[in-house]
Amino acid sequence: MPRTISTKPAYSVRWWNERNCIAPQRDVFAILRRSAAFRYESPVPELNGKVIEGDVRRASTLLRSYKEKVKLVITSPPYLDITDYHEDQWLRLWLLGGAKKPISGQGKDDRHRRVEAYWQFLREAWKGVVPLLQDSAQVVIRIGGTRLGQVELQDGLLESLNATGRKFKLMESRQTDIKNSQRRTFQPVPKKPSVEHDFRFKLA
Repeated sequence: MPRTISTKPAYSVRWWNERNCIAPQRDVFAILRRSAAFRYESPVPELNGKVIEGDVRRASTLLRSYKEKVKLVITSPPYLDITDYHEDQWLRLWLLGGAKKPISGQGKDDRHRRVEAYWQFLREAWKGVVPLLQDSAQVVIRIGGTRLGQVELQDGLLESLNATGRKFKLMESRQTDIKNSQRRTFQPVPKKPSVEHDFRFKLA
């Protein structure tokens, strides 16, 4: 299956049956042990970092010591109406003790279907991040263009950033056609490729 999502059991079995696929006998835990051993062969890097698990809307509280010190933010927020992260990762979650089948709707902010609700979510997200930024800080954003075009995304991102009370300006933008995404493993190649957009904004 693709590396980034866990396909659903019924869909996977149907796909295998249609193609007369027979799964080989594999020792899953032996494979996982080898993979883990390979990952940890190299020594731990000497660089220091800090990892926080939390709601981005509370970033300025969770990372209080970084207030007005951050020079650069690189992020890829959830795309509009594109995914459900809990559901897509059900197999990894099962290995960690989660449910044995995918369950949708577990993450409240994973999937936004209404455009205005999506922009409101991003306004709240930026309000959590912006207090951490120093003057002239930059924010780089990669975002999907399933239902929104480049101009709509550019305008929406700029508006949502400026809704924080700080003034941002667009420095750079570009579009990337995703012709060979991992979901093509199980689905026909569409006539129109998926699109992602990169934007770079700077505090004015």
